[in-house]
Amino acid sequence: MAITLKNKNFGVSKLLSGIASGATQLTVLAGEGSKFPTSGQFRAVLWSQSYESPIQDGTREIVTMQLSAGDVFDITRAQESTSAKAWNANDNVAHVITAGKVDELETEINAKALASDLATHTGGTAKDQHTGGLGTHTHQGAGAEGGKLDHGLALDGLADNDHPQYKLDNVSATDKVLGRQSAGAGAIEEIACTAAGRALIDDADAAAQRTTLGVKTQAEIIGAIYPVGSIYISTLSTNPGTLLGVGTWAAFGAGRALVGLDAGQAEFDTVEETGGAKTHALSEAELAAHTHPLQSGGVTKAFWGEQTTDAGSRDIGAGSYTVSLMAVGSAGSGTAHNNLQPYIVCYFWKRTA
Repeated sequence: MAITLKNKNFGVSKLLSGIASGATQLTVLAGEGSKFPTSGQFRAVLWSQSYESPIQDGTREIVTMQLSAGDVFDITRAQESTSAKAWNANDNVAHVITAGKVDELETEINAKALASDLATHTGGTAKDQHTGGLGTHTHQGAGAEGGKLDHGLALDGLADNDHPQYKLDNVSATDKVLGRQSAGAGAIEEIACTAAGRALIDDADAAAQRTTLGVKTQAEIIGAIYPVGSIYISTLSTNPGTLLGVGTWAAFGAGRALVGLDAGQAEFDTVEETGGAKTHALSEAELAAHTHPLQSGGVTKAFWGEQTTDAGSRDIGAGSYTVSLMAVGSAGSGTAHNNLQPYIVCYFWKRTA
């Protein structure tokens, strides 16, 4: 890691104005911002003006500061196990070396020491030797195993150099991967793979991997499910071209039900053939066989005259008689009837391109 906290000697001032416990900025006395580091972050301590030293103030607060502009600093509160609190104008603020700063220095020093150890080489022409953080070990100096680690002892029962570090640099042939194909834990093994598998590993991005595997894109899959001429049924009014992102679609079959093609029926033997009606008035030929009841009635007539026979004529006087009549009844209005099947409405769309 790199050292991030900055330093500057004698960075001491006072607060120009008070700050609340949640404040994220403070301002030091006019013209005294230059006493502090002007770039990067640094640690500072706040303590009450009632005390000469922060050691005396049990409510002191460590903050991380960074110059914002002039005498104004951005602050991160309650650092290194201290608590944020409100501070008053003329309370003290000082740039100090804290435990956090010392820890950062120790970490950086240790890291540099390890790097130095790794860079230290001693030994002869056959082998190079490292000493330090990794422990004493040697490298092969020449030949097929030149540069490989030589631990001097077999590792996990394997011969010298025959261990994962060596394997990573010495795969025996092309189209091999390293891993475990045997059951259980154990040494790294070489696993054969096909040329296509190797190509998949080498592919730079997902598109290239799909090409290698022959995997279709989402648009290609949807296009295969809904080729041109397909019917899409939905209760949503949104055009399928927007929903699916594929194809050109047109509203289809408005006000009509779909029927499967039947080559044996003239009405249904052609795709997109239409027919049928919502209402229909029955013709006489379409009426079911039926009967009508007879209705009876009568007419009464008056008469007067004389009767003539071979014997002569005689006066028969006046009278009346009744004639009985029969009639066939009628029914119906001739109005067209509702011809609709039970239905439910939805959207039909046909893919046209």
